[in-house]
Amino acid sequence: MAAAASSLSLVPTEGASLADIDTLLTEQLGCGRVAAGRLARTFYDTFDHRLHRAGLVLEHEWLDGRRWLRLRRIDQSTAVVQAACDRVPHRVCELADRRLREALDGPCGERALLPVVVTDGEQYRYARTDELDKTIVRISVVTSVAVAVDRFAPAPDPGGTPADVGRARHVLDPVITLVAVRGHQRDFDALCAAVAARLGERVALDPLHRAAGAAGVALGEDPPIAPCRCTAMPAAELAGAVRCAAEVLAANVAGIEGAVDDEFLHEFRVTLRATRALVRAGEGVLHPEDRAELLARLRSLMDRTSPLRDLDVLRVRWPREPEGPALTVALEALAPAYDADRAALLEVLRSSDFDELRRRLGEARPAPAAPGTAPLCSADWAAAVLPAELRRLRRRARRAGAAAADSATADTAELLHRARKQAKRLRYLLDVFGPLYGARAKRFRRALKDVQQQLGHFQDDCVALDALERAATGLDGADTAVLLALGRRSEQLRTARATAVAEAVAMFAPLEAHHRRFARLLAMPTTEATEATGGDPP
Repeated sequence: MAAAASSLSLVPTEGASLADIDTLLTEQLGCGRVAAGRLARTFYDTFDHRLHRAGLVLEHEWLDGRRWLRLRRIDQSTAVVQAACDRVPHRVCELADRRLREALDGPCGERALLPVVVTDGEQYRYARTDELDKTIVRISVVTSVAVAVDRFAPAPDPGGTPADVGRARHVLDPVITLVAVRGHQRDFDALCAAVAARLGERVALDPLHRAAGAAGVALGEDPPIAPCRCTAMPAAELAGAVRCAAEVLAANVAGIEGAVDDEFLHEFRVTLRATRALVRAGEGVLHPEDRAELLARLRSLMDRTSPLRDLDVLRVRWPREPEGPALTVALEALAPAYDADRAALLEVLRSSDFDELRRRLGEARPAPAAPGTAPLCSADWAAAVLPAELRRLRRRARRAGAAAADSATADTAELLHRARKQAKRLRYLLDVFGPLYGARAKRFRRALKDVQQQLGHFQDDCVALDALERAATGLDGADTAVLLALGRRSEQLRTARATAVAEAVAMFAPLEAHHRRFARLLAMPTTEATEATGGDPP
């Protein structure tokens, strides 16, 4: 038997005012006023929405001058853990309360805690008492406004103004919450029924969902490159997917400038790569002038971001390795180069060149249709593009394998890097065209992902070895123990890289073994492919 509910939150369906609610509770239902005070909340999550995807809410609450940081489950008012907290730091490891650190470490990891939406308003408290003047039901009425907060913004002060006055403030309906006192479930149920009968039975959403919905904040969703969702859609309409990229890039620029979380740069780079893959494949679909200009600008900007991202990866990876203290010294030696690369990237992002790239993305034109020809549909475009990209991946994989067999480590490293980039390009295109293939492409996606991950580890080792060699030039006079530790790590990286080169052929074995099936799959993105394969993955 299900346990009886101990709390209920309702939103009046008849548009009742605060005065109407007060009259109902005090004059008609015999509840007494207890107190009133300001209630402000700032809701937090990580860049990639890890808390929301785990079914959790992190809220910083300012109530009557007291400040609490509370972690709870969505649609539950009781906290999993809470502690007094004046300000929310960007990193979980910086939280003063051990219980909060432990509870947040799993879902958040090293991601920064970023504000999502703020509510600011008043809380009015009431109580229903028995004949002995003992409280049997507690009631609160909350009125508030919601304000969206830039996820890259500094943590707001819940005791001050919740957001810039220039931002839109969205008035929320009042919420009435009734909470049972143990031993008085019957009185609680009766009062809930009476309130619902007079004000309606519209159950309130979770405070985070209410605020985010009113402020237009998408929870748990990243702005993606728009996928193709219809086999009959003219391919020219996919110029809209390129236009979407301008919004995604703009959304991450301020996060890169704020240096709050390196995921902003990572998302920026993923968007650049995915857009470039789509533009490269857009011959005959995007306007030739737009395509040529966009390819040049996207490549130039991508090159600017690479050195910074390489060091971002090492700044996260190195402190956790056994040689962490020595590697931290190496990072300090690389800091001037990192700062210079960062300054150069910011200069580009603030320049007219970046504004022009965003403009051209936002105004991307479809290619003019040839006279007397039907518009190219998405399925035909996918069938023409994806098998060709798979053939290109196989050629690059074979070249890398041949170089590995000859033990040409330097050449193999570059060839493996090219193969990895081609695997990424194909995967990004499959993300766009994926809905045309459905679950049938599951095995192919998995094979691509495995190749990317294995080659990603290899590339990380190459980057780390190069960084150690560059750091060594700035470590003259360093402690001998540090130099020895860095030497050991360099030798480990060389060994790992040589092992990866020797295993290069095996990395591509699944793609090579099933390439005929994969090629047939990619050449049949329409319903005929489902019928030909019986609806199962190849």
